[in-house]
Amino acid sequence: MKKVACLGLTAALVFSTGATVYANTKTKALNKPSISKVVTSQSTAKSINKEVKILNKIIKYQNKYIDVELKIPHVSGHWNKDVEKAINNRISNEVINFKNQLEKEAKELEAESSKAGFEYHKYEAKTTYQVHQDKDGLLSLTLNKYIYTGGAHGNTEKVAYNIDLNTGKDIRLGDLFNKGVDYRNLISKSINKSMKENKEKYFEEVNIQSEDIKFHKDFYLSSSKLVVFYQLYEIAPYSSGIPEFKVELPKGALKAKITSINAPIKVEDKYSNESEAFSGKISENINEPVFSGLLNKKLQDKINKEVKDEILKSKAEIEKEAMDYYNSISQKEKEESKGPKYEFQVGYNVTEASDDVLSFSINYYSYTGGANGMPEKSYYNIDLKTGKRIEFKDLFKKSVDYKKVINSKINKEIAKNSVDYFKGKAGFITVKDNQKFYLYNGNLVVEFSKYEIAPGSTGMPKFVIPFSEIKNILK
Repeated sequence: MKKVACLGLTAALVFSTGATVYANTKTKALNKPSISKVVTSQSTAKSINKEVKILNKIIKYQNKYIDVELKIPHVSGHWNKDVEKAINNRISNEVINFKNQLEKEAKELEAESSKAGFEYHKYEAKTTYQVHQDKDGLLSLTLNKYIYTGGAHGNTEKVAYNIDLNTGKDIRLGDLFNKGVDYRNLISKSINKSMKENKEKYFEEVNIQSEDIKFHKDFYLSSSKLVVFYQLYEIAPYSSGIPEFKVELPKGALKAKITSINAPIKVEDKYSNESEAFSGKISENINEPVFSGLLNKKLQDKINKEVKDEILKSKAEIEKEAMDYYNSISQKEKEESKGPKYEFQVGYNVTEASDDVLSFSINYYSYTGGANGMPEKSYYNIDLKTGKRIEFKDLFKKSVDYKKVINSKINKEIAKNSVDYFKGKAGFITVKDNQKFYLYNGNLVVEFSKYEIAPGSTGMPKFVIPFSEIKNILK
């Protein structure tokens, strides 16, 4: 195999006292950062008989605010330069935005420390990456973003890129599997099995449900094997690192040829916590979904706005309640308080994202005192062709008594564990035209609020009904 020449890439961007260079890297062993030479070992990905190389772009510098050492994968030799540029811009932007944001925060804190007279600890921003698979038209790599802002240790976030080199589009979990495979169930069972075998590494209460496996779940492919991973503290303590699971799959579950065939819908996490004004009064942990990649940009903006407005409204309501409570107690009670009484958490779960339908829920948890908090969900089922919300009754033919069919299936499931549900009028009577539901992997899932048809110990009851069992009444 020919070695690659420097291609003039050593004359690169200069930041502060540092510089950027490119080096060809081995797939599994990254070279040490260098600002003086280009190493000529190379990693290649063959797709449509074309050679794609992964070069190592290095940005390294330091100032009084921050030490920066960034390794960025750079695709070279792609037969489609537009695709190559799009891939490189996306990864590079992720790294540069990460660095810029951290450096901005570092400068602000250093200025504040000078005024307030406390010691400033220099920040660190580092990125490394690993190419896990680069063959058969598929590039699968992970990028590690490390930050240190003081304290006992830093924090690392792992970001996966699984890219169809033919199109430049993301490959999602659903793209990996053959039609009809319940991949979420297979993955959750495999992860739970692995955690059970190594209980000491994970939080005790963790049990992965199939619905917890999001369509954009963190994963990569290594030698055509699926590896799913979780972020620090997500399911395990810091000492366990970033948990990774090699998923056990039955033969024939994965496609022989993997391509990005699903709608290019993406969702990013937007995190926020309580503002300074509410510190000590309420603990807030909000993860807001932000959708992108929809073909209808107006609909995309509408969805994101509706979600944001809904979360902000719920947030404002509980903040007012928390503030009212805080103002009502005595100064002594405030001083004796061990922390905020109120809690407010927001998450989400995307269960279906196809060319036609987007189905997801916004998941709320609030605690205002007492023995337990209260979970609630808001459901979004959207027809991406019309842009309209899908109501429960919209799923069924007008000529059929769909309630009778669905009620029968729910009652059948309740009968299997009747002790878990309320009896008589307090229990389940019938589904409604505006019944809460979501779509999941070829299933209709009917869900009820906590205490709606069952005691709190049952949680939020849900009933999974395969489309194949009700296809005669579906539109």
